[in-house]
Amino acid sequence: MSSQDPTGLSTREALTRLHAVIEGEIRSYQKEKNWKLEQVPRQCSSVSYQPYCTLHWTSAVQLFVAAILILICYGAINDSSNYQLVVEAIVIVLLLLTNLYVSGSDKKLRRKEMQYQAEQMLRILQGCITSCTGWDEKLYPDLHTPLSRSVSMQWTYRDGTLVNLPCHLLVKDDIIALRPGQLVPAKVKEIKVPEEGDSLVLKAGELYNPCTPEILHEVTDATAHEPMSPTQFRVLETPYAQILRQCLWHGTNRPIGLLENKRLVCNRLMERWILPIVLVLSLLTNVVRYVVLKEEMGHWSTMIILIPVYCVLPLLPLVVPIIWIIGNVFGVAKLMSCFEKSKQSNKVLESLQTMEETDTLIKHEVTWMSVWRHFKAALFGKCETLTRTANIMQTLGTMTELCCVDKTGILSWPNPSVEKVFFFSSLPPDESESEDETLDDDDTEDESEEREERSVKIAYRGRKAQKMQSKENDSVFEESSHDDDCFPECHVEVLDLTEGHIGSGAGLQFDDPNWQRHMTSLKPMGLNILVNTCNMDAMEKRTEFIDHVTCIANQQHLPLVTRRQRVCLCDLARLIGFQEQASEAFELEQQLATYRKVPISAMQSESMYNTKFRKAMSFHKKYTLPHMMSVVVSTAVSNTTDALQMLTEGTAEMVLEACTDFWDGADISPLARNDRKKILDFYHRASLSAYCCAFAYRPLSGTITSGFGQSYIEMPTTDNTSLSTQELTSPLGTPVRSNVSLGKPRKSSGDSSYDRMTDIQDPDGVFRAQTGQIFIGMVAMQYQAKEDMVGLIENLEHACIRFVHFSPDNELKSKVFAEKVGLEVGWNCHVSLRSTETPPEHKVTTQLGYTNKSSLGSLAKKKQQDNNVVIDIDNLQVKFKGSKSKDDLGVTPLKEGKKLQATKSLDILSFTSDEETSIKLTHSKSVGEIPKCSPGDLMVDSTEEEVNETTPLTLSSTKEKLQKKTSGSGVTGDAVEPDSGLSMATKEEVNYFRTRHVSETCTFSTVTSEDFGGSMMNSLAESAFEITNRAKLPRGIGNIRPHLENVDNVPLLVPLFTDSTPDACREMIAIMQEYGEIVCCVGSTANVYNTGIFLQADVSIGLEPLYPQVCQQHSDDEYLRHSSSSTKAQGLLPLDLSHLLANLPCALTFHRDDKISIIDMIKEARSLTQAFINCFLFLMNCQISISILQLLACFLLLPPPMTGSHILWLSGVVVPLLSISFFGTPMSKKIMKMAPGKNANHLDPQVVGQYIVYFIFKFLPSLLVCVLVFALCLYYFCLEEAANPNHCHFLLGDRNHTDSWNGWKEDYSHGLLIAQNLVVFLLVLYFVTISLSFVYPLKHLWKQHPFNNKLWSLVVVTVILLQVAYFMFDVVIWQSSQSPLYKFSLGDIPMPAWLLGLLWPLLLVPICEIVKLYEIRLHVRYQKRAKLQFGTKLGMNSPF
Repeated sequence: MSSQDPTGLSTREALTRLHAVIEGEIRSYQKEKNWKLEQVPRQCSSVSYQPYCTLHWTSAVQLFVAAILILICYGAINDSSNYQLVVEAIVIVLLLLTNLYVSGSDKKLRRKEMQYQAEQMLRILQGCITSCTGWDEKLYPDLHTPLSRSVSMQWTYRDGTLVNLPCHLLVKDDIIALRPGQLVPAKVKEIKVPEEGDSLVLKAGELYNPCTPEILHEVTDATAHEPMSPTQFRVLETPYAQILRQCLWHGTNRPIGLLENKRLVCNRLMERWILPIVLVLSLLTNVVRYVVLKEEMGHWSTMIILIPVYCVLPLLPLVVPIIWIIGNVFGVAKLMSCFEKSKQSNKVLESLQTMEETDTLIKHEVTWMSVWRHFKAALFGKCETLTRTANIMQTLGTMTELCCVDKTGILSWPNPSVEKVFFFSSLPPDESESEDETLDDDDTEDESEEREERSVKIAYRGRKAQKMQSKENDSVFEESSHDDDCFPECHVEVLDLTEGHIGSGAGLQFDDPNWQRHMTSLKPMGLNILVNTCNMDAMEKRTEFIDHVTCIANQQHLPLVTRRQRVCLCDLARLIGFQEQASEAFELEQQLATYRKVPISAMQSESMYNTKFRKAMSFHKKYTLPHMMSVVVSTAVSNTTDALQMLTEGTAEMVLEACTDFWDGADISPLARNDRKKILDFYHRASLSAYCCAFAYRPLSGTITSGFGQSYIEMPTTDNTSLSTQELTSPLGTPVRSNVSLGKPRKSSGDSSYDRMTDIQDPDGVFRAQTGQIFIGMVAMQYQAKEDMVGLIENLEHACIRFVHFSPDNELKSKVFAEKVGLEVGWNCHVSLRSTETPPEHKVTTQLGYTNKSSLGSLAKKKQQDNNVVIDIDNLQVKFKGSKSKDDLGVTPLKEGKKLQATKSLDILSFTSDEETSIKLTHSKSVGEIPKCSPGDLMVDSTEEEVNETTPLTLSSTKEKLQKKTSGSGVTGDAVEPDSGLSMATKEEVNYFRTRHVSETCTFSTVTSEDFGGSMMNSLAESAFEITNRAKLPRGIGNIRPHLENVDNVPLLVPLFTDSTPDACREMIAIMQEYGEIVCCVGSTANVYNTGIFLQADVSIGLEPLYPQVCQQHSDDEYLRHSSSSTKAQGLLPLDLSHLLANLPCALTFHRDDKISIIDMIKEARSLTQAFINCFLFLMNCQISISILQLLACFLLLPPPMTGSHILWLSGVVVPLLSISFFGTPMSKKIMKMAPGKNANHLDPQVVGQYIVYFIFKFLPSLLVCVLVFALCLYYFCLEEAANPNHCHFLLGDRNHTDSWNGWKEDYSHGLLIAQNLVVFLLVLYFVTISLSFVYPLKHLWKQHPFNNKLWSLVVVTVILLQVAYFMFDVVIWQSSQSPLYKFSLGDIPMPAWLLGLLWPLLLVPICEIVKLYEIRLHVRYQKRAKLQFGTKLGMNSPF
């Protein structure tokens, strides 16, 4: 860092600037939004309705016209007794105004909802500024907190102190410290004095690489480099301004939900089809009636205007917009009440038994007062969630995909856990295996003897081959005669570990119950962990060294990756038996850091390693840049130089080069070539899918110049420095052999002469001081899935909700972790979103995709021809221009008739020379095409036929191995001719014979090689193998849409997307939505790159992640406290404020300690959504029934069976009350086993036809009964009062009467009133009866009692009482204003009418149940089809 030490901004000043930026963005949005129209999503481009307006302008016009026509009719009749027409018009106008106000307010609140949330956030921020006097340094995460993709932090100067600040809190003019290899969080400018030249300006998302040309040059000797330290930059713009701007302008552009689309379709059906048809039929019928039977009909205005208006009036949205808004608000309020209540519970998040619970999952007693409080807040736009732009009831209740875009701290624990421990043990093999054999009942004594005999033979052949190699390489390896019957004294032990369950307190545990017998081998590893890995005093330099190595790896334009995620291993040390106080016995003296760049020049000398080829292969495999960190400590009891100890941790290649011996738990033994091979085999396999580090140790006697402790030593990349194949010299000058034959008795290479090391003054001496170490062991670590997420995924699978993980890692690491979570990772179960195009030369691949300042290659295409590379897919061969054919090399493929077993590995044979290079992929014809694989199937067979991949072989040894390998494949020994290319090899041009084994279900292979030239060679073969993927899934986000349009829909069915970037995730979610998926996105609110993804999803859930810990023993979690636990004077803590700023686009946000179950929320939302759908289905059917009843009366030449007041009463009071009562239906036990529908094909003719059939059988018979009862009443009234009963017509009444309607409007008007009210009462009774089948639409009455819905029971009683009261009130009011000639009573109603009207419900119930039986069968059929589609991933290219 520069000599200047700026104080930076104060906390109050920074928050004030952030407040001003937010306020300015809100004002700018308000000013521009006043004249810009709201953007309409593409999904509703074909619909002429405003998607989010519940009352369309055409519906408003229709209501207004209806009121005007009623007033015109009143004026045309010119009769004061028809005053009720004026009342009806006034009621319609009032309903219209109410709907306009409610709908307009709802649309306005939706448009300003994101703005309101931002203003609320602004008020909280203002309160924080007022109360905050400055945040203590302990309230921020530690500076050396391991990096995590889920957390965006930045070293920033605040209040004169360098703190780890959340990126959301950065403001303009902040002084930050950019670490080498770090992504730039905002536009910044380097702080320099004018004399130093122009300042560097970087944009957000670029990669900061301050590498100098001197550091990048290859070195021939050990060289000391100054560390690349963090550099001071000034922030030029507030990064949160862009996030807020994105939320404000795009927060309302989410896709239209499933229920909203259904509402639009229903409106269109009503306005474009049903209403015009009813209007035309009514108008034509009444015109004909008036023309033909003019003397027996009513006034012309009644016949041509009033009756048609009454027919279409129920089809108009009288109260539908109000009920729609209230229903949505109530559902959100109910969910928010459950959400708030669940925060206070102690329930485990996602229990594996949730699907088997018989009662509702949300057992919290949600009070109606809490629901009412949230209801008012949501209704007036003051709710904590996004009620309108991201309706949690609609989206959670209908969602089909749950996408998670972050892993660490969300799906997994924030720190990797130890999975395997590798070390050497001196325990006899029979003793170490005896206990396992006793536990296996199937192993007999004879079988164990056969295994032992077989192992002896294998060991014997291995020793013989080892001695042959030693004789041929006597210039490199020391000869030693030893009896062939000597067996190795040590063997490899690999112990598996498992993380304990949540809440169990078990912690990390060994799977082997007898692991303590290896305590002597594990103790040195535990001490190394405490003194080196988890030494807080060494943390600062370790962080700088990792940044330094990362920067160099990025600048090499090679597929390199460094283990930037520092891992805490305190749990392992504690499990081994060390206490925290154990490290107090040692005092840190020095730290030594060493690394080695990849030998680029050596690879460039080969014809195969041109620039385009390296870039093309860079995406397939990533290698770790060899490096190691050593600490020199002294014992606390003696600070003399005679008590110095060196403990080392690093990559296995680098650590192994520095080791000559290993610790076997009892003694120090020299490392043999086979030992090194085993170590590298384990390391490379573990590094493919996990994190692996090696440990070593040696005592020191001399001292190292302190200046070298502040520098990093770079070792040369030439082959003559490979300490694994050369003669090492111990500090006393005694030659030490790094490779020992397998058959030799093991002897220690280091004696008591360690204490004669002289002082070190040069870089080469520093590295030499690190050589001669004792290899201790290795640890493989992997991110472990959180148990609650495993349970969540399992329950989502039962609910037919696809869980999709967007992983930024490559395919192999992503699939390994996905398998731990519980996702399906077999064939065609993942898609890579990384483009196959070659990135620009100046770009580097990061979590954002291609970023400036570095260069990496792209994936190789399936068929491509480079300047030097030719990939032949048909023959499964990779050649280079100028290379000879396989016949020239004398290598023939396996015979077609020779079959391989299903578990047999494929051999990929590689041969290299200066003039010719060819890689042949041989496979059995009986197996078929080379299969695609899952990383879980990776296997490396270590048999007696294999050769150490890291050992240079002479020509004769190579020929022997080649003949032995080909002889087993039907290739004769004469296949290798003496004059072939291999015979031209010299002693300096040593050829490598490498065998790689790939499981037949695998895409990736395991490479175990110390030189990167061979690794890159094998990577080419791996590429040719991978591109023969028989699943033929698309690669790259740009190829997804063409695949879906032209091939199949498998990309929409996979649960895993690898190589994901934020832009690719957002685009993939958009593709899912285009194909009808309803997506809920779960992500970290601490990740600044998630904003666009949150806004794209239908609904987003922001989860504050678990933050990684520097060290579990030294962690200070004060910064993790919630603001609720802090005092009012402190205000919000930094992480709480950052979480508040980040959750703006999220509908729900969880804290790390909140006991929220997503399954509970989904189940409650599904229940509310089902009730919501039932409500509007019943409402629409009832409204259509009222209209058809009027139309039937017209067809039968009857007077209107209902007046306008009756229609308004039923449409505005009775039917809405019955519809809303379905919200009280108890939650179904099987609701989480139903497959949700897609947000597509809303106007399905088949579905429309089904609903027409339901209506005909459920509602139409009741309408016919009402019309019949109405005709009977009028007929009997006519017979009773008419002067001549023979003149009474069954439909037309007293045809001898001269008044309108044959006297029903004058003399017999009282009888008409009684008949109309009776019809309305019966219609209400029938609606109540039909509603029985809507309470539980998928359960019969005898299986689920409808009275379990207490709200419905209460509403039914209330509606019947209200209808009786309305009957009486209507009769009383009419009698006070009318004086008819004849008066009637209920006793005048004929008995047939009573019997027919009151007994019909007894027949209506079984009819509804029969129809329900048909509905259930159709539903079961649909569910089976939907579940089959959900669980099937076979595409067009499926081989099964």
